[in-house]
Amino acid sequence: MRSHPRRVSTALVPAVVIALAACVGSSGGTGSDAPLPPVTATAAGPGVTAAVASTAPSSSLAAQPSVGGGPPAARLAAEGGEPVAGQLGTFVWGDGGSDSPWLPGAPLHVGAGERLVLALSPATAIGSWRARYTRAGAGDPAGATLLGRGTGDIALTAPARGSWTVEIAIDFADALGSASYFWRLEVE
Repeated sequence: MRSHPRRVSTALVPAVVIALAACVGSSGGTGSDAPLPPVTATAAGPGVTAAVASTAPSSSLAAQPSVGGGPPAARLAAEGGEPVAGQLGTFVWGDGGSDSPWLPGAPLHVGAGERLVLALSPATAIGSWRARYTRAGAGDPAGATLLGRGTGDIALTAPARGSWTVEIAIDFADALGSASYFWRLEVE
């Protein structure tokens, strides 16, 4: 005798979906009967992290940047020049993070001794920062030279002529996290 596989009636599929939705919806989650605020994510291009925004009416959310999408994008520019988004390296942010090797960096052409300024998007308070550089193509930070350090806004002076990988490591204020960003400076 030959056995035939059982077929589920397609009329049962909507009933199963409704039953599963009811189970998921009644799992308790946060313990609050209030619905969770909607969350939207935006796509990011190379060197730019995704941003997550909440439409919750809480004033505490409006006072601080969103932490759900990762660290802010960092853009470095010679004063008056076009900013270049750095490559995001190692970071700790919210409940996550990433451990990254020493990266080659996003290309940026500047003049020797030119003043460089960094901007974060979205704007995020900086606790402290450190900038260092190595010869371009170095696979690790061994022998890196300190380029600057400080608290608050980031401004540095470009190193001497040559091709360099620059890392700027930031500890964000209010214990938001930390991140390192990389650029390949072509200094003329």
